[in-house]
Amino acid sequence: MRELIIGLEEDISNDTLSRLSSNSPDGVLCPKLERLEWEVGVACVPLSFPRLFLSPHLKRVNLYTLRTYLSAPWDHLPLVKGVISCLPASLEDISLMCGPWKGEPLKDAISSLVLRCGPLLRSFDSSTALPEEAVYHLMRLPNLRS
Repeated sequence: MRELIIGLEEDISNDTLSRLSSNSPDGVLCPKLERLEWEVGVACVPLSFPRLFLSPHLKRVNLYTLRTYLSAPWDHLPLVKGVISCLPASLEDISLMCGPWKGEPLKDAISSLVLRCGPLLRSFDSSTALPEEAVYHLMRLPNLRS
């Protein structure tokens, strides 16, 4: 599988993910996965198992909440931070449109990811304002288009 979309409609239980995790080689469910689109919302069980979806071939990640989902629950915040901190620095396209959490609690996790990213990064999008250091790092990346 090259592309995986995890949305609110999918009802994946903790038990199912535990079984998949124990049976997956090297702890990765989709070893050839290149694109991951992940809708954060009420059903955040997959967020507890981010390593299952972090293939060494991953190039594009889109982590988001729907605009109609007006208040992302605070208890999911540590899980979202954990997923962001697990993302590989070798990604080419990153979109992190997560929230709306007041006070930008994802700023540190997103900034840390940005500072780890290298010349492969082509596009970056975030709903969280970044500190100057992260913005300057992005500006110096040679292949960044947007």
